[in-house]
Amino acid sequence: MKSNILILFVCIVSSSYSQTFEYQLPQPKDSAYTVKFNKLKELYVKQYNSESYKKMKNLNDAFMDKVNPDHTFLDFKGVPPIDWVKGNLEKTAFSSYDDAKKEYAEIEKAAVFVAAENGALTNMILELVKNKEHEIMTDVLMELMHAQYGM
Repeated sequence: MKSNILILFVCIVSSSYSQTFEYQLPQPKDSAYTVKFNKLKELYVKQYNSESYKKMKNLNDAFMDKVNPDHTFLDFKGVPPIDWVKGNLEKTAFSSYDDAKKEYAEIEKAAVFVAAENGALTNMILELVKNKEHEIMTDVLMELMHAQYGM
């Protein structure tokens, strides 16, 4: 379950993160870095293009639109969005907390399916974290965001 949450977090952050700055393409360090960089990028692109990921992203986007109908900055203070909704229902577009829980449960189910379908990506992320090779993940995500958003 931890790997499912990790992959969900990485997917959501990588698909919705934006910031203004000048991006520099990563400079390959050595052949091992290049091989891992290219493999991770390939796995991310495969996931982003999968129907299961698109479904999960659409569910998440719809949920977040209801959590934050005014599209203002929200600080969840380290709690899952569904817990924030419980204490702030009046600020959302949900008619009840039960409706919010149902939608959130659908996102969680979709995330489990995405993680299962993309096990190689999950495994590679966990291996990179274990080996303290975070730079590769950062470089891949930055390159993908640059390609998608022109950052």
